[in-house]
Amino acid sequence: MEFPNAAKGLKKIFLAELLHLISAVMVVCALILLASNGINMKTTGDVLRDKLEATGMTVPMIIYSIGTIILLLIGLFLNLAGIYQASRDEGSFKRAMWATLFTIVVSIVGSFIQRSNPAAADWFDMIVTICTMMTALLVLDGITRIADSLGSKEVSDLAKWCSKFILFPFVFSLVGELIIAVFTLNESTIALVGAAVYVLDAVAYIMYLRVLSKARIMQ
Repeated sequence: MEFPNAAKGLKKIFLAELLHLISAVMVVCALILLASNGINMKTTGDVLRDKLEATGMTVPMIIYSIGTIILLLIGLFLNLAGIYQASRDEGSFKRAMWATLFTIVVSIVGSFIQRSNPAAADWFDMIVTICTMMTALLVLDGITRIADSLGSKEVSDLAKWCSKFILFPFVFSLVGELIIAVFTLNESTIALVGAAVYVLDAVAYIMYLRVLSKARIMQ
């Protein structure tokens, strides 16, 4: 590959996204386990602690949560390292790196105000959605530019198609979060909107992983 830094960076980004996928599956499994024991996913604080103790799940959930957090942190580090490395060969990755850093800051601030001001936290979640979309689009743009330079039409066409495809679920996700933030909805409606968003996000994520998988080995 004529872009050695980008090649190594894309491999790290791909691995990071796989770790994020695994951690997301782990979170879903944890929620299913909690629900099967009659614990609502919105339960927090002392109520959650008491219910976990009553079901004997306190220690397993702590270990499980730590493992999930470790995977997320490793994935985050690899993603940043990969984008930074790829930015040495292509400017789009440099812009993606700044978008990623901004996303991290907004996510941290949003998590701190979650309990004190849930409504404001919803707006922060919406900003995170926009930044995540921008990061993915910038990475795809960088892949497209490098693929065009290498004459890899297959990867270039796939990245261009994915850039258009992922806009729909991201916009739907943004609209869904906006509706939840602005309007007072019952739990069933929120759950329905959330489920639709998750399904569309999953499809977009699979496509994104496919592009990264192809890009990391293109020549």
